Amino acid sequence: MAEVKKSDPDAFFVAVEEYQRAHPTDYEGLARVAEEYGGEVQISTNVTGPTSPSEAKRVMEYDSSTDDEPTFGPMANFPADAFTVSITSSAHPASSVVGVTGTANWRDNFAGQAAPFDIASLGFSSQCGTFASYSAATYAVGGGSTGLATLRDGGAGTGAPTWNVNAYTSGFANQADRILVSVSYDKAGCGTSNVQAGFIYEGNQGGSIVSVSAGFLGLSLSYSGAPLTLQKGTGAITI
Repeated sequence: MAEVKKSDPDAFFVAVEEYQRAHPTDYEGLARVAEEYGGEVQISTNVTGPTSPSEAKRVMEYDSSTDDEPTFGPMANFPADAFTVSITSSAHPASSVVGVTGTANWRDNFAGQAAPFDIASLGFSSQCGTFASYSAATYAVGGGSTGLATLRDGGAGTGAPTWNVNAYTSGFANQADRILVSVSYDKAGCGTSNVQAGFIYEGNQGGSIVSVSAGFLGLSLSYSGAPLTLQKGTGAITI
């Protein structure tokens, strides 16, 4: 039974996605599931760049609620440690498809999100492959699913699918405390070319989004008003 399971890429991708949705920042468990089904995962965070599952888990589950003096970003925007971001890729040797997921995790003790949207973007260095299976999930501080992320642009012309995240606070708790956005990338048309991917997330409080420009090299937003913003991006991984 184990060998059959390891030879089935469809079962691999289902198991990986289900585990990520149930345990968004447990990268050690994710790596075990991937290995059990015959595949592997890669992980990178904004703090470490490409890293091990245990280090990614430590970084992404860090909660600075005990910090005596929280640090702040430029111009008194969001605290500089308000959230962390990661990117994971999941691949199986019997498939040309790679599953790619970006994750943002806000500090549990931070309740400063407010409408309108935040923006999440997965950027790819080449458009030799094809995108499919777009998905997204958000979770409140207590862990309940809130369904606040929607696809904004599929990335057909930019190589960078983007999502709107309707982040807001209810009862002094962020309703999009953890955000996952995912896409599958089929490398069948890429030959021996290397493709890199990265994840960028921009938190926004109080600004109406006028335009969004996304690509592998960056994410640029323009707003009306004078919002509080904070953008973080991961180190790139080669998928």
